Amino acid sequence: MSRKEHVKDLQSRHAQDILKRPLSDAYWLYELKIELAGLQRPNQCPLGVYILPSVDKPRVWYGTIFIDAGFYSNGVFKSRILVPPAYPYQTPQIQFSTEMFHPLVDRQGYLNTLQRFPTWHPERNRIKQLLFYLRDIFEESTLDGIAPQASKNDDAYRVYRKDRGVFGKLAQQCALLSIEESIILENGPDDNLLRFGAANGSSLKEIKKKFYAYRS
Repeated sequence: MSRKEHVKDLQSRHAQDILKRPLSDAYWLYELKIELAGLQRPNQCPLGVYILPSVDKPRVWYGTIFIDAGFYSNGVFKSRILVPPAYPYQTPQIQFSTEMFHPLVDRQGYLNTLQRFPTWHPERNRIKQLLFYLRDIFEESTLDGIAPQASKNDDAYRVYRKDRGVFGKLAQQCALLSIEESIILENGPDDNLLRFGAANGSSLKEIKKKFYAYRS
């Protein structure tokens, strides 16, 4: 190998080594900030879903979802999105802070994301798709498609399969509990700015109207 070829080979190996190095955490946090900004543009986030990042934890986003139809109609469910350091190569988690009775949500409030994302593809899967899945879990078509092994709440899964009427009543209890004043005005950690205030005496109906008007 000539000296020129040797130098070229070393340069090629050096370039490959650089490409193999993981990008810095600062880079991915910047990408996460861009992703959040994109979701806050009109018609990018699912209707009824609202998110804000933690004040001091960029990998924690707080969310609220308004459900206007179906088994969980009129429910207002709070959650947080936990973005792992390995994102986008690892699936973020969604944990409900509102008590949930749902086949895909376990006792600690964690949503089973494997039902929609058995394999997470970093080149095309992002938090946006996860938020649409969050919206879809309240749809009957998604509930119908839950495989037994995907269930995280066997009681909810069994009732849904055996008696839709009873399931509907239990889901409505869950929805009604979510809008109890003591629940909906509970804002959680100080780093959560997605809050409902009672100082102006606004009713839940007025709050929902304002949220939907903001999205239109």
